[in-house]
Amino acid sequence: MVLGAQATQKGLRFLEVPLMTGTNYAGGAEFAAIDLWASPPPILMIAAVTLLSTAAEATADMGNRRDRRWLGGSVAARHQLRELETAMTIKRYLDDRALNGVVEVTAVIPGDRPIVRCNETWFHAQGGGQKADRGTLAAIPVLDVRHAPDGAVDHIVAVSDGLEVGGRYAFAVDEEWRVLNSKFHTAAHLLVSVCESMFPSVSVIAGHQWPGEARVDFVGEAVEEIIERSDQLEQVIRDEIRRDLPVTFVGDPYVSRACQIGGYAPIACSGTHALSTGELGQFRIRSAKLKRGQLRLGYEITAA
Repeated sequence: MVLGAQATQKGLRFLEVPLMTGTNYAGGAEFAAIDLWASPPPILMIAAVTLLSTAAEATADMGNRRDRRWLGGSVAARHQLRELETAMTIKRYLDDRALNGVVEVTAVIPGDRPIVRCNETWFHAQGGGQKADRGTLAAIPVLDVRHAPDGAVDHIVAVSDGLEVGGRYAFAVDEEWRVLNSKFHTAAHLLVSVCESMFPSVSVIAGHQWPGEARVDFVGEAVEEIIERSDQLEQVIRDEIRRDLPVTFVGDPYVSRACQIGGYAPIACSGTHALSTGELGQFRIRSAKLKRGQLRLGYEITAA
């Protein structure tokens, strides 16, 4: 911060500061370079002074340089982490199935579609092929939930009147809507797991788990065989639903979260899921379409 202020006072342009600092190791060399900087910069003179300043500082500090550099890095990392935590929303739905609670509002963005951001959220944000949760925040309808580029989660609300930054408000996730989307998401994972088990040469490339539009896309040598044996595939999936296989999560919920159904291989996932396959009800392959080597399987689930 001090270096930046002095560079500005000396008249360095914005892009010249990183160029100047990039040629230096020692802090003293950076301040010496500021005094010598001109436009165009006298590179040879600066390099000579930099070399002497750097050598002097490195020699004087040889005994504890490694520890000091490590400490400086950790302080910078902690500072960056604090900035990131201020902007981002902790996605509690990744490891907590609670549908009610209290959150603190960190931002209110007015407009035609008002946005509210919180320090943490239990609302699943649309993504990964799964629709967003709905519900209420301070008794105000939450119409949609989206990921923001800075790591925050945007809760699109009906109105933002009465909501204040720093205020703590009760929330409620629409349970019926959550359960429905969770079932469709789990059904997609089960379809992928069974399909890749029966046809090892295929792999999933995309998924869309919206009710009424649910589908999974596959590529691989056996895609035509899947169409021919779609009735058998459907029956195996139904059998796995009757077995009521557990749906669990492995890995760090915020870093390496993966969903695992029974003994099938885990699949990386940041969505919500049923507790077991027995909750899915009746499964049906709605369609099977092959185009340019890509197979799209449409599916439906209905109450048992």
